[in-house]
Amino acid sequence: IYAIPVAGGEARALTENPGSETAPAVSPDGKLLAYVATADRGSQPEIMVVALGADGGFAGEPRNLTADWDLILEPPTWTADSRALHWEAGIGGNAHVFEVGARGGPVRQVTTGDRQLNAVSWSGDGRVMAYTATDAATPAAGFGAQGDGRGETRLTPFNHARPAGGG
Repeated sequence: IYAIPVAGGEARALTENPGSETAPAVSPDGKLLAYVATADRGSQPEIMVVALGADGGFAGEPRNLTADWDLILEPPTWTADSRALHWEAGIGGNAHVFEVGARGGPVRQVTTGDRQLNAVSWSGDGRVMAYTATDAATPAAGFGAQGDGRGETRLTPFNHARPAGGG
């Protein structure tokens, strides 16, 4: 990950990992940077968070928020209040939304069930999420839920009673 001055100039490396860092995301309050780090080819991807300095560089050492978590994750997104990160990941043949606090702590599974969630998006204030969900017998449909996963509601009327592959 590199920092480049807004006015132009030389890019400076912020990370020196021999693996890779991808999906950098600045928190809504502008104070933190989250990114996905992989130590080397085939390694477990991890979510890292670091404070940002006034010069756009790191103000401290990056913290690994998913060191004790062993699933393959999609790039994270910040909650509206900059207090946590969300991402999608596969688990036991399903795909769900997960969350961890920006200061660390246990990873929490936000959505559940025998299904695959895709295309998750959040309202500006983070109180509502929308996504598609499908399972082995049901075509994809749109759903909405509270930001914590509670109160799920089906939003689309199509594909309601049709089995997958049905006519």
